Amino acid sequence: MRGGNTLLVAEVKGFEVQKTLSDWISEHGLKQASISRATGITKNRMSDILTLKSEMKASEMLLICAFIEKEPNDFIKAAQEKEE
Repeated sequence: MRGGNTLLVAEVKGFEVQKTLSDWISEHGLKQASISRATGITKNRMSDILTLKSEMKASEMLLICAFIEKEPNDFIKAAQEKEE
């Protein structure tokens, strides 16, 4: 992740940011197991996050974004745009 960026603080309804991240992961063909291994997030927890069964913690989002080399703000902005 690029240093010095400020994480957007935004109100986005429900699981929109998480859903946007989950959709991106699916669209790019990434496997839950590879993300789990790289981030230390358990496979069960990854499944719960990506299927929206459980709310993702900010620390988990940061770990996932670091692995996929994307900024959290990318997903926050995309979720906001979906709501407009």
